[in-house]
Amino acid sequence: MRAWRLTTRGEPLELVDLSDPAPGPGEVVLRTMAAGLCLTDVHLADGSLPWGPLPVVLGHEVAGVITETGPEVTDFQPGDRVAVRTGPDGPGVAYDGGFGTVVRTQTERLVKIPDGVTFDQAAVATDAGLTSYHALHNKGNIQPGMKVGIVSIGGLGSFGVQIAAAAGAEVTAVVRKEALAPTALELGATTVVQSIDDVHDLDLIVDFVGSGETVRGSVLGVRHSGRVVVVGGQDEAASIPVMMLIMNNVEIVGSNAGTNDELRQVLAMIADGSLKPLLTGIGFEEIPASLDRLGKGGIAGRFVADMSTA
Repeated sequence: MRAWRLTTRGEPLELVDLSDPAPGPGEVVLRTMAAGLCLTDVHLADGSLPWGPLPVVLGHEVAGVITETGPEVTDFQPGDRVAVRTGPDGPGVAYDGGFGTVVRTQTERLVKIPDGVTFDQAAVATDAGLTSYHALHNKGNIQPGMKVGIVSIGGLGSFGVQIAAAAGAEVTAVVRKEALAPTALELGATTVVQSIDDVHDLDLIVDFVGSGETVRGSVLGVRHSGRVVVVGGQDEAASIPVMMLIMNNVEIVGSNAGTNDELRQVLAMIADGSLKPLLTGIGFEEIPASLDRLGKGGIAGRFVADMSTA
């Protein structure tokens, strides 16, 4: 298998040839067909998020075709098109992931890809879609008619705007670059602002940036008894206005990843057209350069690598 592997944090990814893995009990091996690129990959590579063992093949947004099943596997078979649920204990973090042409993983992480959903769409659904859905529905308890703020329309936020709009919410998107305002409106936002300081009296804010500025502004931007869900982790710490938190009875919670059932919901929304991932396709050889671009910010939607010809 060919792969982009992280050997030393802070150093460039290495292009390597590795032996194909064999599945163990309850595991499958799949041929990677698409892999999404996430800021988490950037942070894992530069050392600002020192999770997991090294060396490791990055890429935690994975979709592919099963080529081999291990003992005790009964629900999946070779030829199945599958998406791999992301998580800190999943591929690309805890073990080799989607920036390799072959991935071994546990069946408990797998969801079959429905007809009408491409591998590119399925790959980004495993994190950008799933994490956004979980943050809004599980942690945010979104309801029709709610006033919801989405901070950033990057990989996760571009899903977040659409998922919130599909739930019947009135969506305010916080987008720093004025040039991206039309994109936010096309995704389903009813209002676009350039600063979190311009947000007031919302029922729910989901912060996909997680900087000191956006966390503080989100706490100030919700109504009495409003809720803030923090998904992004740009800064290590944030200064929260404690008295406002107390006097306004604000809830603030963290959120990451989600469940297989939630991933099925996201894939179903893509299949029926109610959710349209905002994607920029790249080739296998472009993964390192695209991670560099991603780290510089200002990218709407998600880079996704075509792994089928790697």
